[in-house]
Amino acid sequence: MSSGYLKQAPPSPPESAPEATVEVFALQAGHLTLPERFFVNPASETARRTVPSLAFLIIHQDPVTNHKTRILFDLGLRRDIARYPEPIQKHIETRQPLTTLPDVTQSLAAGGLTPDDIDYVIYSHVS
Repeated sequence: MSSGYLKQAPPSPPESAPEATVEVFALQAGHLTLPERFFVNPASETARRTVPSLAFLIIHQDPVTNHKTRILFDLGLRRDIARYPEPIQKHIETRQPLTTLPDVTQSLAAGGLTPDDIDYVIYSHVS
């Protein structure tokens, strides 16, 4: 008996399909001081903490070609805070003490990389 078409089984996945993974590295990108209430509850209205400003290096290695793609997420604080627009500079005054070193370039260098080694930059916020 013929039904006029053949029913095929779905294709099987490859027996040893390579897994895609990424490595993520936190990079130092300065420090700033924030109200403690942003992180702790309950907290005093006047308590403040100096915290790191971080950038993240994400490295994806293609499991087939072994090509590495390096993505930098955010850039932390600008080394020269005078390059921020005036409203941001006024806001930064409320975040003192603040340090802009080490910056992302220095943190990359500590890991043996330069800005030219980065394929993509993703800003989490623009200021």
